[in-house]
Formats: sequence, structure tokens, C-alpha cells
Amino acid sequence: MPSSTNKFNTITKEQWLSQFLDRIDLNDLLQKMIETKKYRRETPDWNRPVVMYGIRKKHKCIKKQELAVIIDLMPWQQRARTAETHWYKITHKRPATDKEWKEMKMKNSTRRYWV
Repeated sequence: MPSSTNKFNTITKEQWLSQFLDRIDLNDLLQKMIETKKYRRETPDWNRPVVMYGIRKKHKCIKKQELAVIIDLMPWQQRARTAETHWYKITHKRPATDKEWKEMKMKNSTRRYWV
């Protein structure tokens, strides 16, 4: 299989793969997967949405502080930029009630947050 190169990328696919595998800590990834599997086995409500109450942070186009109820539908995902840290100052968090959870399942939303 010939390796492809172009003017933007001077390394071969084999070199790129080697560099990629050198940067990844496979033991750490395996440990996180084991811990996640154990947590999900021990906690039946691991995917229960989280309801957060917060105040909109100041921004140049926002004239007033808005109150918000944010529902995180995927609380298990680790993201760098979330509603908690970017747009809202969260004042209170709680797990969603059974009624709220059932309503969310019926709507089958693909968005991460409901505001």
C-alpha cells in the first residue's frame, strides 16, 4: 500500500499512526473504560438527565441577566465547553424527576441541552 503525501502533510500515514499511538496513554483509556463500566453497573440511574438552574452570564449583546433552567440530557459526556461554564452561572443542580425524564424520552431529542 503506497503512502500518500501532499504539500500540506509531509509525513506518511505510518509515521502519523506511530506518532498518534505514542501520544495516547492506552492504559489510562482502559482504566477509564473499566471505571465507567463499573459505575454504570452499580448505578442504575447513570443516564438520568440533570436539571440545572442558572443565571445567564453577561455578554455584549445581553442587556439583562436572564434566569434559565438547563436540562443536560447527556450528563455522562465529558466536554470542554458546556452550558455550565460558558453561558450560564449554575446556582443549583438536581437529578430530573421521573415525570421529567419520561417526558424527555417521549420527545427523543438529539440536542445536548434544553434551555
